Amino acid sequence: MKPFIALLFVSVLLVGCGSSSSGSNTNENSEPETPVNEVDDPVEIDDPVEVIIEPSTFEPIISSLNPSPLYFGAEVKVSGSGLSDAQITLNGALVEATSQSAHEFRFIAPQWPAGDYSLTIENPLGQLTETTQYISLLNAETIHLSERFGCALEVSGSVACWGDNSRGQLGVGTSTSSASPVHVTGLSDIRAVSTGSAHACALKNDGTVACWGYNYRGQLGDGTNYSVYTPKDVPNLEGVIDISLGDQHSCALKNDGTVLCWGWNALAQLGSGDTSYTESNVPVSVSGLTDAVSISAGPNHSCAIKSNSTVSCWGFNGEGRLGDGTETQSSVPVNVLNLTGATKVALGYDHSCAIKNDGSLVCWGSDDYGKVGDGSNRDTLTPVSVTGLSNVIDMSLGEYHTCALTEDGLVYCWGQNLDGQFYNAIDRFDDTNVPVLISNLSDIREIEAGDNYNCSINTSNAVTCMGENDYDQLGAAIIDYVSTPVSVSSINDVSSMSQGISHACAIQTDGTVSCWGRNNLGALGDGTKVNSATPVSVLNLTDIQQIDSSYHHNCVLDVNGAVSCWGWNGYGQLGNGETRNTGLSIPVNVVGVSDALAVAVGFGHSCAITSDTNVVCWGNNEYGQLGNGTSEDSLTPVQVLDLTGVVALSLGDQSSCAVKNDGTVACWGDDEVATTSLTPVTIANLENVIDIDLGSGHSCALKEDGTVSCWGRNNDGQLGIDSRIDETSPVSISSLSNVQSIALGEEHSCALTNDGLTYCWGNNNQGQLGNATAGIFLNPVLVKDLANTAAISAYAENTCVLYEDGILACWGANSYSQTGAVNRLAYIVSP
Repeated sequence: MKPFIALLFVSVLLVGCGSSSSGSNTNENSEPETPVNEVDDPVEIDDPVEVIIEPSTFEPIISSLNPSPLYFGAEVKVSGSGLSDAQITLNGALVEATSQSAHEFRFIAPQWPAGDYSLTIENPLGQLTETTQYISLLNAETIHLSERFGCALEVSGSVACWGDNSRGQLGVGTSTSSASPVHVTGLSDIRAVSTGSAHACALKNDGTVACWGYNYRGQLGDGTNYSVYTPKDVPNLEGVIDISLGDQHSCALKNDGTVLCWGWNALAQLGSGDTSYTESNVPVSVSGLTDAVSISAGPNHSCAIKSNSTVSCWGFNGEGRLGDGTETQSSVPVNVLNLTGATKVALGYDHSCAIKNDGSLVCWGSDDYGKVGDGSNRDTLTPVSVTGLSNVIDMSLGEYHTCALTEDGLVYCWGQNLDGQFYNAIDRFDDTNVPVLISNLSDIREIEAGDNYNCSINTSNAVTCMGENDYDQLGAAIIDYVSTPVSVSSINDVSSMSQGISHACAIQTDGTVSCWGRNNLGALGDGTKVNSATPVSVLNLTDIQQIDSSYHHNCVLDVNGAVSCWGWNGYGQLGNGETRNTGLSIPVNVVGVSDALAVAVGFGHSCAITSDTNVVCWGNNEYGQLGNGTSEDSLTPVQVLDLTGVVALSLGDQSSCAVKNDGTVACWGDDEVATTSLTPVTIANLENVIDIDLGSGHSCALKEDGTVSCWGRNNDGQLGIDSRIDETSPVSISSLSNVQSIALGEEHSCALTNDGLTYCWGNNNQGQLGNATAGIFLNPVLVKDLANTAAISAYAENTCVLYEDGILACWGANSYSQTGAVNRLAYIVSP
């Protein structure tokens, strides 16, 4: 959780960072909640900077291949070493590099059949062959999504479904769920498909309809209330030209302009005029509707566009979702007020929208989270125009969000983004009441929204999805971590780096600083709160010699001894006398510190070694981590009591430790196991220490002889001592020697040896140990395929190394592309 600190030279080695936050419950705008592995709001990566590299001096090494498996059109990133003058072949066929450097080789995956392929990389000094897999993507004509599953009509006329199958809604004859698409049994020659809460129906080219799945309310229309796990024809239903399903009811539009519905009717969603609200397991006519040209069913209401381009709706009318100016439920169609020229209508849980023939979009009903899109956050009983949209050709509504497609193939969304359904347009947990561009989507021809996720079809008929995936409804395994080292693109000449919970920063040899990853609290320091997968320059920083990062804030030390900080400031950890972020996430000077020798940051506090080898700290002091004998927070630096001769410093979530010039270690605050003190206490039986690092609840010290001793929490083996028992005093790692630097994460630890090898141990649930093998490792294991590394850094569930040539490689959690690997959309594979 600290940079490597040596008072004779500070800037040339990589920062070794610690853990993620401990269990503080905080407000996102001021004091964030305890960090978890967040899978939302990922960001798109740009092309890397090409660098002229000297010829390789050793055989090629492949540390990672991303994405894996491969698919046609994917931008493939091979990370490793010895790649500057390498060639790559797939099954003997040469692939053309789109960019190439010492640690990275990129190419576009050619169009080849699915199967196993040999990938061979060769440079003048040797070659290496690995097996990789090709997959085929779903070739979709149209898609329809429900809360927990989705279905696609393939170009071939068959139907494939994926996700939850607890009610047989995948139509394969079982109740086994599937993360990838499976063909619905016995369906071909299909022209449309629609999904309900747990059932689905398909419209055949002969105008008949077949349904399957849950049937408790008669929503399959077969005259029974028994669920079926394979498609079953709806009796006596012919001449159908369109279908649409609500949660537990279904509707069909016939070629004579009439509409039939069946299933649950407790909220009048069948539109039959039955005021007793009796459900029906056979189709019944929607009352008085004879000239419909299009239909749409929401969870508990339904609408139809009529031949005169007006819209009529029926069913439940809470929040005004029927658009008739009231909130009165209606068992027969009522006209939507002030709406003409409608070309398409779509319904969400409690709001509705329509595209007009001039390309504008109007919505009405509940405006929770701003999903109506007019910027007001007020429910509306009649249609209002969506702000800033024109030339709309398609739209779809989720439970609390809305998306629209414009004729140029771009997608805009608004409303709630809790599950990352807006990808990188805004930060996860943020809402927007006006449309925002989903910038990573282009050449889109159709969009579809599920409750808390979205899918789209591009002009090549490939389907990509984003958002909630609790039931595998995205149709693909989402890799939000990388288990082997990936090179960080677009930055070189790095002299030092540090990491936060979901961002990273690096000092380059010219003394400037760049950061990348999550930026909702300003951790990137670029004057915005926009996430970035590629490094962006931190404003107003020059001549920087050292950096340290924590949860969502960073501090730097310049060559004159001044300290600046930026990012989250909920506890005053920026040290500028305030408890709020200043401006638009721009570095601010720490008050009263002008002669610092080193700086370190923890979850909510920061510290610096001063020129007299004392230590000052500021920020959160709930557990005494400021070391001034109190538990009161301080917005400006206060001196740590009874501590001098400090040569190295590291901070944990709620504790701090310092190495003194006599080789002893003093700690203060609360590390949850070994130390609870408002002022520094000496760690017993620990001598000849030259460096220290703190994780979330554990600590490790590096000694002069190259050995490492650790103590504290050990629930996942993070002490590296072949056990999971906590230790209140330091225990030497017997299997580790010749170590030059150490770095600790939340529940893992790493060490770099003098011969350039990297070892890690502890929890590997996010691939943070870099050995491509999941599990808990109680002893150090070698990180896969690393050579010529100069320094190491760790934080939370991430690890990074700095190569000797100034290039970075990272691995572990990657929800915001903080490792440098592309966190891609989920492409749905072919059944």
